[in-house]
Amino acid sequence: MLDDKLMGLLSALGESMGLADLQWDAHEECHLAIGEELTLLLRHSSEEERITLASVVANEVPEPLDHALAIELLEHALHPMAHTGPAVGLDRDSDFLLAYCLISTAHLEPTVFVEKTMAFLEYAFHMRRRIAGEHAQAQMPESITNGLQLGQMV
Repeated sequence: MLDDKLMGLLSALGESMGLADLQWDAHEECHLAIGEELTLLLRHSSEEERITLASVVANEVPEPLDHALAIELLEHALHPMAHTGPAVGLDRDSDFLLAYCLISTAHLEPTVFVEKTMAFLEYAFHMRRRIAGEHAQAQMPESITNGLQLGQMV
């Protein structure tokens, strides 16, 4: 069962995105469409006391895989262990490359949760473009950051 703190975290995120009434579903998940490019999954685990953020950044591993990109992905794979930052992994069931981030809910304040989620979205947009072969800056598209509604529940 979700407590008021978790409801408050999701409410703060929704407010920052211009979305009212974000809610966790029966599986303690929330799915958001972010612009036209990304879908963000938020999944709470009460056992592990964390929220996982995840987004598909590529539908498959690019072939051929650029050596510099392979090195970058391997370096990023250590982020959750070394820096508590986001990483990219391969879902073997779907062959999707997923950006993900693990956020401990212990002592997590709503403003910090919103900041971490926004930083994750910037990372996911950056990695989506990087994997597609673009050398984009790590930022969300201008159309999203210029006051348009950031997302919608799906």
